[in-house]
Amino acid sequence: SAPQDEEESMKQQMGRLINYLEQLPLTLVSIDGIEADDTMAYISQQLLPESDCILMSTDKDFLQLVDDRVKVWSPTKKKLYTKDTIQEEFGIPSRNILTYRILDGDKSDNIGGIKGAGLKTIIKHIPQITEDKDFTAKDLLQFVTDSDSKIKLLENIKNSGNLLKRNYLLMQLQNVDIPNHTKMKIQGAVNGKVPQLIKYKFQTMFLKDKLSTQIKNLDSWLMEFTRLSRFRGLDK
Repeated sequence: SAPQDEEESMKQQMGRLINYLEQLPLTLVSIDGIEADDTMAYISQQLLPESDCILMSTDKDFLQLVDDRVKVWSPTKKKLYTKDTIQEEFGIPSRNILTYRILDGDKSDNIGGIKGAGLKTIIKHIPQITEDKDFTAKDLLQFVTDSDSKIKLLENIKNSGNLLKRNYLLMQLQNVDIPNHTKMKIQGAVNGKVPQLIKYKFQTMFLKDKLSTQIKNLDSWLMEFTRLSRFRGLDK
């Protein structure tokens, strides 16, 4: 089909998905004008700073937020990222993932990285990034500035200060820049009452859309949300 038809179809599907979610005991947060990842980061870092949080996303930028209370579930890899799994997969502690990411860039978002900055090369020539202590972008720039090594990677980093600063501003999620009025909207949604499960509406939509093959035992699946409803009213 034509690109415009695909776009319209996607809009219709997203709208229908929201209709389904509105029948479940879930809090939906959708704010115009800001990225979803900024909303998720704000909730986990500033709004609920003492709560255990699980972020579901394929976006590697969220790995920078992983610590003792924040974890990331990758729906494509079917993998839960904790501090230990990040260390095992990358050889870098989660606290330094952002520094690695600003070097590597992000092709999916058209964010260019430093030439030659592959993971193995970074670890080889910048071993400080593997230590279990903060090695920030500022530390990185200071390290290459003080180094008299002629290693190409370090030279490339030394000559790319503006690119690294740009990447940091684009990729950092520890303290996202959200207007105060938007923060108030997010707070209102998160701290408000959780909607009730509307089982019959969900079932009616499910049958109308002929989705019976997508969830084999709908009643059992909905029962999980019934159990979730029982936690309504507990302090967050």
